[in-house]
Amino acid sequence: MRKQCKRKIYAKVNPIAYAMEGARLMTPEELQDLRDKENRCLDNMTNGTATVDDWRELAEAINLCWMFAHHGVGPEAIVCCELAILEMDIAKERYHKTNKMGLSGAGIRAIKDVLEYAALQQVSISRSEFEKMIVKTRNKITGLIAEWKGRKDGKPLRLRQQEA
Repeated sequence: MRKQCKRKIYAKVNPIAYAMEGARLMTPEELQDLRDKENRCLDNMTNGTATVDDWRELAEAINLCWMFAHHGVGPEAIVCCELAILEMDIAKERYHKTNKMGLSGAGIRAIKDVLEYAALQQVSISRSEFEKMIVKTRNKITGLIAEWKGRKDGKPLRLRQQEA
């Protein structure tokens, strides 16, 4: 007797609509919500009223933009991302010293540029590619944290260059 294919039929999922959902670009409403959240965090950093969550939100946006650029989606953003990462490190050190979160003028400009690049990157790829890039970014950061914890000297690592 020959083998027979046993196809799974999902009653509650329309496979065509599911495929179209993964292939479409993000809706303007979703992108606008994301941009509003990032701009709110940047405004808080500018005013000096930011929290650690605001810092973390901006750091995630910068890391995601860096990963997009490193994988060929808007590679010109790498320079701005590098500068923004350095300014975020300075803001973190300032927070540990003074308990106030804030950015310098160069840091504000760099993060504004990164957010503009990120907005362009997000509308230029499909939703599934965007989600894949989020996973890649998360894996990269997790790997860097594990590497940092394994180091003997305790020096922090940065996302400056990707090791081949």
